[in-house]
Amino acid sequence: MRQAQPLLIRQASCSRRGIIDILIEDGKIAAVAEQLPEIGNIAQAGGGAIIPGLHDHHIHLLATAARNLSLDLDCVRSEHALSEVLSRTVASKKPAEWTRGVNLDVAALHSIDRVWLDRITPDHPVRLKDRTGALWILNTLALDQLSGLTLPDGFESDTSGKLTGRVWREDSFLGEHIPSLTPCLFALSAELATYGVTGVTDASVTTRQDTADLLANARRRGEFKQRLHLMSSDALDTPDDQTFSISSIKIILDDRNLPSLEAVVEKIQFARASNRSVAVHCVTEAELALAIAAWQQAGALPGDRIEHGSIIPFEYLEIIRDLETTVVTQSGFVWSRGERYLQHVEQSSQDDLYRCKSLIDYNIGVAGSSDAPYGPLDPWVAIRTAADRTTDAGNALGTKESVTPEQALNMYLSMPEVPGGPSRTIDVGSPADLCLLRKPLDAALCDLTSENVSMTIIEGEIVFEQKTGTNQ
Repeated sequence: MRQAQPLLIRQASCSRRGIIDILIEDGKIAAVAEQLPEIGNIAQAGGGAIIPGLHDHHIHLLATAARNLSLDLDCVRSEHALSEVLSRTVASKKPAEWTRGVNLDVAALHSIDRVWLDRITPDHPVRLKDRTGALWILNTLALDQLSGLTLPDGFESDTSGKLTGRVWREDSFLGEHIPSLTPCLFALSAELATYGVTGVTDASVTTRQDTADLLANARRRGEFKQRLHLMSSDALDTPDDQTFSISSIKIILDDRNLPSLEAVVEKIQFARASNRSVAVHCVTEAELALAIAAWQQAGALPGDRIEHGSIIPFEYLEIIRDLETTVVTQSGFVWSRGERYLQHVEQSSQDDLYRCKSLIDYNIGVAGSSDAPYGPLDPWVAIRTAADRTTDAGNALGTKESVTPEQALNMYLSMPEVPGGPSRTIDVGSPADLCLLRKPLDAALCDLTSENVSMTIIEGEIVFEQKTGTNQ
């Protein structure tokens, strides 16, 4: 992806330089000055802030794209409501046509299983995904698609040995054997562009070479514009045309079935042999404790990442700092799930949820991300929440962990290779991955919303431009 001709951005506000012009050629910043000669296409910034494009450091692209083709169950809070939603949905479908639901709150609807689904949807295959992404629930017709196969350990059975329909962390297996949706990456890329996002790190443990090639081809076709940085659990080959770069080896830890310390150490050693860092999924304290023990035995390296850090007790901060690991967090969950946390998490532990300020105070690198489709895709929701620590109902949660708006924004401006590191800068020779705001930065930091994004530029190409409104 390269611009056809030079692009000149006129009168942009830069925090380090004041009001400047920026010339972009061949996908890079070619010149920066108070005033540059007119050349090529001209975009008027009108004094709006120019910042590096935002990078989402933890997202699941294909799952996020598929969400738009799925039944969203986020607001369903009772079995009666779920029954009504599923009944209406399958009534409009042909026999044997699949229903795929997402964001099911299994904590509230803990009795949902194969038998329950069969009573509501006996004639249509159904699969529902828990809001955490760890669990699928399938009815009998869906399970019948897998008959004759050797099922992996994630398929839960009751005491009599009969399948319950609950399937834990078997996305790869289900993806191979159950018809999948064909998600539209173009729509997802366009939405990300409206938020000023110019790059993403896909944190899916299920990414294999064929998945990476699928994403790379989407970039080659111009279907997906953002730069791609990919995790995987196994080896990946980088394409010659650099349509994606390779990130950490992903390690999933799950309280339901924690691996041995030796197994985690072995996976870290595999990553080191591949010259890659590791990114360890740590949602609970037990998962975090196991990850830390593995790093202490195998050795941690700069670039190693704690993914989520949903619960980090205070006494772990000094240990994490000494390991020099980064925490890739999702403040957006404080907004989207905060009311549930206030209800179900003990008050003494609420300050441990999705820490920010204490991590920064301990000189621990902190990077921001969405964890979409499980968290809000809009990074400005997470940026705002990192600063105000307010739930979607307006209640405060863990306000001791509030950071300044500038610190919150900076969590999305670090390089994908160094999440939580220094913010990227707007300098000659830098990639032209930029976000133009409708307001000067000081004003935008007082009004943290994606509505302030007026233009998004990736590799010198304008991929989003907000035509309405005036700069302030």
